[in-house]
Amino acid sequence: MKKILVLTMSFVLLVGGYSFAQQTNQTTNQTTNQQSIQQQGGSAQPSEGQSEYLKGFKILGEPTESEIKDTAKQMIQPILVEDFEVPGDWEARMSRDYGVISFMTRDGYPKALADIKDKNNKVFGVKVQFFKRGPAEILVRPVRDIKIPGITKKIKFWVVGRNYTHTLKILVKDYLGREKEITVGKLNFSGWKLVEVNIPDFIEQEDYKVSEERGISLSGIAISCDMTDMVPGRTFYIYFDYIIAETDLFVEKFREVDDMVDAW
Repeated sequence: MKKILVLTMSFVLLVGGYSFAQQTNQTTNQTTNQQSIQQQGGSAQPSEGQSEYLKGFKILGEPTESEIKDTAKQMIQPILVEDFEVPGDWEARMSRDYGVISFMTRDGYPKALADIKDKNNKVFGVKVQFFKRGPAEILVRPVRDIKIPGITKKIKFWVVGRNYTHTLKILVKDYLGREKEITVGKLNFSGWKLVEVNIPDFIEQEDYKVSEERGISLSGIAISCDMTDMVPGRTFYIYFDYIIAETDLFVEKFREVDDMVDAW
């Protein structure tokens, strides 16, 4: 009986000593790894020089703590593409066969953006007087295409509807400059509404051999008129404000400072 007791105690001491040795080794390895990371400069952070690729764009927010846990969302951030505060940057046109179009920058803003009304108090308005029914299309375009940095996932903007069944679309150009049309939806609502559209995968935004031309450009907004809802003599109004793009800026933020710019 004494022999069994002695053997049992010896086994317990042997197992306990092995576990303690493992914990000690793990602690030592963790300490060594932390010191190694600190000596190498810590975790990867974007350099100041890399911000040159984002000049002219306002980043509206940082990823939340919950989004950081998902590596696919770490660098997806909202960027202000257009706020329509500068008159003359946008224009509108339509075939003269169907009516007369006019446009202007006007005072106003969506109620949801009241907290930034000091900086955002202008909207872009379009007015159309129809002569007759037909397959009319209203085109609203910037004077120059707006290049969006990064890989765009979604575009959002505010628009005023007047309960018409006309179809709202956005026009973008892929990284090769080919224009594509994306349907946003019907304008059958009243007042300001935040509309959004996902950028489909068939719109090419990058090539692993190309660096400078990554991403898409916003080339305009289109309204395809429903002939059944075009009333000759009746005036059609529409307003736009605050275009935002949700874009993946990982490559732009972590680009090497000494990388060459292929734009000459």
